[in-house]
Amino acid sequence: HSHVSGDIYKLYTDASGGFNLFLGDSTGHGVTAALTTIIADILLSQKVNAAPCEVMTYINDQLLDHLPSDRFMSAVLLQIREDGHLTIVNAGHPPVLILPADAENPVLLSPPSRMLGLAQSLLKSAEASYKLQPGDLGLLFTDGITEHPNSKGDLFGEARLLQFLQEQRKIEVEALLEKLLMQLAQFASGTPADDDITAIAFRYETTKE
Repeated sequence: HSHVSGDIYKLYTDASGGFNLFLGDSTGHGVTAALTTIIADILLSQKVNAAPCEVMTYINDQLLDHLPSDRFMSAVLLQIREDGHLTIVNAGHPPVLILPADAENPVLLSPPSRMLGLAQSLLKSAEASYKLQPGDLGLLFTDGITEHPNSKGDLFGEARLLQFLQEQRKIEVEALLEKLLMQLAQFASGTPADDDITAIAFRYETTKE
């Protein structure tokens, strides 16, 4: 039971040349949560060449029509074009964090939204855009990270996550994710997680001629 995940992630390119990152987190635990993510994965594969808002609206409406009323999921879909234009559709998910290479303050991309499978048709307001610059660092994550407890019942929280990213923003993304898991384990001091933990980090770079 504890080894069945309710988190799903998918990385793919579309017909327009955009690179897409999808991260979803189904409500509940165990087999029923995993089944929701499997269905979402199938629905996503049917719309890989559609625009992000169209993809998320399709998944939302299909989940609403075919799943019990208590089954839904938070999700975020990020499309990155070669020129650095980023489009995000957020469905009740934690914000996408961007740490600009040339600025100290992080950018939190979190347009107003609701979870997939709750109500018919996502609003266009769930979509936001951002222009990436070379060296910018991005992080997508599920709330299993920010809501990870320690023995005192304190949660890791968004503030600790942002501080960690500020301190480690210059290292390679693989090392950053490894250090994040170590930081989380150190904070928890053996307290088990209440939820699945998933994080995707990326750094935007341009191809030099």
